[in-house]
Amino acid sequence: MQSAPLPENEASRLRDLHQYQVLDTSPEEAFDDLTALAAQICGTPIALVSLIDAHRQWFKAKVGIEAQETSRDIAFCAHAINGNDLLVVADATHDARFSDNPLVTADPHIRFYAGMPLVTPSGHALGTLCVIDRVPKQLTDDQMNALRVLGRQVVTQLELRMRQHELERSLAMHKKSERSKADIIRAIGYGLEGLAFLDQEGRYTYLNPAHAAIYGYKPEELINRSWKTLYAPEWVAKIEQQYFPILLHVSADTRIETMAEATNLGATEYLKKPFSQERLMKAVELFLPRPTDRQEPQLRQA
Repeated sequence: MQSAPLPENEASRLRDLHQYQVLDTSPEEAFDDLTALAAQICGTPIALVSLIDAHRQWFKAKVGIEAQETSRDIAFCAHAINGNDLLVVADATHDARFSDNPLVTADPHIRFYAGMPLVTPSGHALGTLCVIDRVPKQLTDDQMNALRVLGRQVVTQLELRMRQHELERSLAMHKKSERSKADIIRAIGYGLEGLAFLDQEGRYTYLNPAHAAIYGYKPEELINRSWKTLYAPEWVAKIEQQYFPILLHVSADTRIETMAEATNLGATEYLKKPFSQERLMKAVELFLPRPTDRQEPQLRQA
């Protein structure tokens, strides 16, 4: 018996095989149907979708046998994956590669074998769609062409299966992210500290009840309103000149002309700026004076 040589691209072929995450999975109708159709078209009692792993061949779909896998050393399909087209063995007992193979000398007593390599878009043969008989046999040209077509359909099903699983994982991650965001928003909403988000024009896009209550409003009354409408002009200037330089770590005499200019830095960069406790408390004192303590700023009518 002659064991099949390893393909030149064996390492990358195995990586490609494993990325499909199909080994040791349950039977699936799409693969079962293609395997049954191959057996019917070719008139054989056995047909398989065989995948060649490092040390075994494993059957994703099967007709006519009970075994789920065999050693790679004795697999006819291990020979077939060294090519890109059908491997046909008319009578294994007359072929030096297989005549003393245990699959020939014992059950299932293979005589005829035809295997179409399952070649992925990246050019790797993962295994075969094969048909097997216990008597010598020849396929017609139409049967061989049909087996080629069915082999390509098996690869298409592998691709669709992988893409579907990728989409399901992506959707699951998206749902998890959305749940996390919702949990954060709920936590912010029930928080005792004031928090608000502004767009680049300085308009409120979100604020929690604690922030709105500082100014005597409900959140929905301030959405899409500029923060400047809540302050007298002299306090708008004071906040722009003193508050933003503290949070953005620029010198106090640097004037930030508008809220839009400040928020153009983006929330990510804004939040990366380190605050000392002293600076943070001063910023809160300037921008969020408690209603019970402040005489200024006075709320302006929008």
